[in-house]
Amino acid sequence: MKKNKPLHKDLIEEYREKPVRQFLQIDAFKKQQSNHLFEHDKDGHVLTAGLTFDLRATDFPVRVQIHKNADKKAVVEMLVKIIIWLERDWTSLINDQRSSEKKGESVGN
Repeated sequence: MKKNKPLHKDLIEEYREKPVRQFLQIDAFKKQQSNHLFEHDKDGHVLTAGLTFDLRATDFPVRVQIHKNADKKAVVEMLVKIIIWLERDWTSLINDQRSSEKKGESVGN
C-alpha cells in the first residue's frame, strides 16, 4: 500500500503532541568520495552512534528506518555490522561515549 507524502505543517502538528524521549541513534552509510569527515571500513561503510532526543509516542525499544531507495545488499551488510557493534560495545554506546567505527577496527571485517 502506497502512503501519500504528508505536508510539512501536518507532520509538525502531529509531532507537537508527542513526548520527548532519549534514544541511542546509529547511522550507517556508504562513504562518499568527497566526504573526508568519517573513517570507513574496507567495504566503505561508516557507522556512527550517539544518544539523541526525539519526539515519539511509543517506548518501543527498537525502530529501524531504511531509506526507500536504499540498496538491499548494503543495508543488510550494515545491519549485521550494527548488531556486532551493539554486542561488543553496548555499555559505551548506551552511555553516550560518542563514537564511530574506527578504520581497521571495523566490525564484521
